[in-house]
Amino acid sequence: MRQSHTWTDKDILFVYLKGKNPYEIGYEQGRLLKTEVESEVEWIKKFFNLFLTPLFGPLTFRVLECFSKKLSERFSKESIEEIRGMADGSGQKFKTAILANTIFDITSKIPNFLNANFCSGFLTYLEKSNEVIMGKNSDVSPQNAELFANHKAMIIYDCKWLENKYLTPSYGLALIGDSFIFENGLSIGFMGGGFTYVARYDLKKTFFSELVKRLTRADGNISKTIKILKKQKPMKPFVPIVTDGTKKNSFAFEVSSSKYQKHHLRKMNDCLVQTNHLLCQDLIDDHYRKKYSKDHHYLGSVWRQKNIEKEVKKITNLKEATRILEIHEKTMDQNKGSISNLGTVHSFVYSAKQKKLLIANGRKAPVAFSGKWVEFNLDDIFNHKSFSS
Repeated sequence: MRQSHTWTDKDILFVYLKGKNPYEIGYEQGRLLKTEVESEVEWIKKFFNLFLTPLFGPLTFRVLECFSKKLSERFSKESIEEIRGMADGSGQKFKTAILANTIFDITSKIPNFLNANFCSGFLTYLEKSNEVIMGKNSDVSPQNAELFANHKAMIIYDCKWLENKYLTPSYGLALIGDSFIFENGLSIGFMGGGFTYVARYDLKKTFFSELVKRLTRADGNISKTIKILKKQKPMKPFVPIVTDGTKKNSFAFEVSSSKYQKHHLRKMNDCLVQTNHLLCQDLIDDHYRKKYSKDHHYLGSVWRQKNIEKEVKKITNLKEATRILEIHEKTMDQNKGSISNLGTVHSFVYSAKQKKLLIANGRKAPVAFSGKWVEFNLDDIFNHKSFSS
């Protein structure tokens, strides 16, 4: 009898995947989210038509699919098997599933296309309760927000080859989301380290979904996580935050194809904020355009960072942390300092010490304003049982 299952709680869709190997995990994901996958693929095709005209949209989509074999070389054997399982389980072509996991990297420098370059995240230490709180918004271009706000799911991976289960906010054909939380408390949230102000992307390097998936192999071990992260050579810069809920093991990173920089919470006034730009001058010199500081996307990222830094030290508990992710100006523009904006499709705050996760359950961007914050206990999520099992 199958042990993978779905359930809905407080308007949040949860998907529990259990498997002996990556193919089984992927197959169960595709099978359980088949309807969502079909909608995702149709939306992407529709968006190509709208952006590139009905004549060139389908042609471009098919051309990119033809490069799936070449694109798949950037993934590990395990990831390829999981993607193949997703395709088989959902009834999609393998090349379509590969494209779904690379399209954001391929098109990530095209404004208003299938972008996910505007995320915000923070770690802050609460002295009274002796814990570190993580907050994370996942943003896409406003033109894509309808798809991602409507088709998201919280996916739990119960993999036989890992000791700890992990949870990620993700989608039907996605190898993994842009953040995840392990059963033992370790959590990681990714933000892009640049957009139109990055001088070049190297498509011969690691795709984003493969990079994040590799970190799950550390099985919630902070030392192994940092070791793996340090070795990565992504096709574009990223600025992740990592914590196990303690002040000792809370970090922000700047990771690129050429350099790596680590920032410790203790050395940053007990607060780490990452939006979508690099801070280390060596990395900036390597990857940004000469006039990057005048790019409006870069200025918007800096603005959002300052807005979070201004308010985050005022919070005293987990619930108050949700206010940081709701910061906005009247137009809810990403480039005018709005943390919650017209592209925000995921929002959560998390305490490893309390094992509590607060999620904004809205189905329209920004999700914190179209819905409400709902609370979950991590033990309840990771140990959920199917009624049929």
